[in-house]
Amino acid sequence: MMLKKRKTIKSRNYLVVCSFLILVMSCNAQPNAKSPKANHTSALTKTLELTSGIYDDYFFLGYNDSSRKLSGYIDYQPYQKVSGSIQIGCRFYIIGIPGLQANSFNLTVYFNTDSSVKRKGTLKVQKDKVYLKIDDIVPSCSSVMDFTGDKGAMFTLSEPRKFFDLGMVEKEKTFIYNKSGNTIEKLKKYLVKGDYVNILQEEEGWLLIEFIGKKVSRGWIKKEDILMP
Repeated sequence: MMLKKRKTIKSRNYLVVCSFLILVMSCNAQPNAKSPKANHTSALTKTLELTSGIYDDYFFLGYNDSSRKLSGYIDYQPYQKVSGSIQIGCRFYIIGIPGLQANSFNLTVYFNTDSSVKRKGTLKVQKDKVYLKIDDIVPSCSSVMDFTGDKGAMFTLSEPRKFFDLGMVEKEKTFIYNKSGNTIEKLKKYLVKGDYVNILQEEEGWLLIEFIGKKVSRGWIKKEDILMP
């Protein structure tokens, strides 16, 4: 009787061990299971392949890892303004969020003359190139650039830069300030509606910005004066 009892105990122990091993193997297999959510997360991770910087000398792109938002602008003016001529150019601002496909962004396109007028678009990244497609024509650009084709317009990285957030001035006139602690000094320099800035720092309603024009200028402006991601 004692021998039979021991065999029964050993048999039960064997079944417990086998059940435990099956459970462990099942748990280890879970991370490999593919789901739409896992695929989406993977796609978002791959959008980090975008290189912030200047594309073809006039398309400025920045990407913020924390907010996962893209921002940028096109400032294309091939013909300088001279007396008696009409200046032809293409200028607009974009904000984007990662799309469902890897290396893609869904965009909102804002006109620099009136940010209430918007278009929708997409940006696709392919190594050092990006393809910008907009769902309808941008009036100021239609004579110099086409964004409505199958792939849109292609741009090639010309200068990598550490842009995180880029913004567009919305007020008719935005003054630049010197700011040190609680001391704020209003300068004679100012930005106008449609100007673009690189945002370097944010602090209690103020933004430290860099304006890239004929000369690079730095200073503080009020956050409420610009459109930003």
